[in-house]
Amino acid sequence: MHGRDLPWRKTTNAYHIALSELMLQQTQVSRVIKKYALFTEKYNKPEQLLSAPLSEVLFDWQGLGYNRRALYARNVALLCAQTSKPSFEQLLEVKGIGTYSAAAICIFAYNHDRAAIDVNVRRVLSRVFGAVSDAFIATLVPVGKSRDWHNALMDFGSVVCTKKNPSCATCIFKESCTAVNQGLLSSEKTLSQKKFLGSVRWHRGQILKQLVLYPHTHEKLFTMLEPRYRTKKAYEEALNQLIQESFLERVQDKYRIKE
Repeated sequence: MHGRDLPWRKTTNAYHIALSELMLQQTQVSRVIKKYALFTEKYNKPEQLLSAPLSEVLFDWQGLGYNRRALYARNVALLCAQTSKPSFEQLLEVKGIGTYSAAAICIFAYNHDRAAIDVNVRRVLSRVFGAVSDAFIATLVPVGKSRDWHNALMDFGSVVCTKKNPSCATCIFKESCTAVNQGLLSSEKTLSQKKFLGSVRWHRGQILKQLVLYPHTHEKLFTMLEPRYRTKKAYEEALNQLIQESFLERVQDKYRIKE
């Protein structure tokens, strides 16, 4: 075995794997490893995550970004507390768990013969084979080896067939790769990321960072944000979103994490 040594590959616990899948959404593996260790130790059982105050869970989630995933983690913890082996269909009913995540949990926990198709899997396979459909990708999964196949494909996409500057010279598929043979790599488009500092998403993170420690009034909370990037418009929008999503509540004249 030459795959990456990742902690979530050493378990078939559906709850732990669900935690890793949520953490890995739009977050680098290197940042997830430490947080995964923290959560699987401190909240080893789903009941422990469910009984913990939301403010504490959000505090522990800091560094991963996209804090709504912490709420999604509690949603899936509720399902796992009710059944130790949730099915694909049951996982799909959990808010925050989409088709890819439900498939990935079933693959890595139960070795189900199904395909988990995200942008990285599609990138690798479309480079090798050309335009690919989900149905075609599903035919590539070897029966009884879905877990190993997906791990190998993800490692290949992370180490060799990377998004930028892939190692085509040393790639085992270089002779048959459609993208290489047709000169398609230079025409691949990379979507530019939106400005983060000063964005509504930035304000959301900063607001929660302050409120996991202490409640604050509306004006006090705004003054605690970094002056260079804060704006009233984005602040108000972020605050309203967090209230609507049940992160926050207002008690008298102060905002606090909702429990």
